[in-house]
Amino acid sequence: MAKKITQKTIASNVLKSTEISKEEDFVACTTEIDEKGNCYHSGLLVCFEGELKYFHYTGKKVELIDTLPANLYLKKIDLIDEELICSFLWHCEKLSTEANPTYGFFFDESYYDSNGDYYLKNAKIDITTCVGFCIKVLTGFLKTPYLETADWNITSLDSLGDNKNRFLAYLHNLSITEGISIDELFNKDKLKRILPSEMFSTSFYTKAPIRKIETDEILSLIENHFLTVSAA
Repeated sequence: MAKKITQKTIASNVLKSTEISKEEDFVACTTEIDEKGNCYHSGLLVCFEGELKYFHYTGKKVELIDTLPANLYLKKIDLIDEELICSFLWHCEKLSTEANPTYGFFFDESYYDSNGDYYLKNAKIDITTCVGFCIKVLTGFLKTPYLETADWNITSLDSLGDNKNRFLAYLHNLSITEGISIDELFNKDKLKRILPSEMFSTSFYTKAPIRKIETDEILSLIENHFLTVSAA
């Protein structure tokens, strides 16, 4: 039986960007938190030969940068072995020059392939969020789904609150400006929201695909950890 993940486990494994040791190579899930301790942005951090690279999708562009935000926290991913970090960094470098997503809460089980003629696989359009971007990057490298996104459904959009209707109106405009079928965009099986805190929760699991039932088990612990950190 896997060891139970506790609040103590989380506290001892989550690091702030200023606490990073660059003596070992690693890949990590990251989150940026606001002044209240809410996770609002997801990314990936690569440490290779003493250098750090922050890889993320801002909602407007893909960035692979050296500068780390002051409000960045990370948890190393055990799914990627240390001897593969160099290959993973190359994967990110290649995608940083090719990937050009459009923002939207749209999860269609597509992924990013750095070895093919075109980076996007299993879809015709690349619509995603910062969370979806990380999932596509990891899935493409692992050659197996990183997260079982089908476990989430359209009701997860309710977490947008008043912004839900704005997002649906945005999708309608997107169909016009990009020439995308309304039926394709408004697919109830693909419209969903996966929270940055849920994405961060995945970093504590070591077998893919990671399931929602697993992230649900520790989600409140993750969110409480960051609320405590921000209050300190």
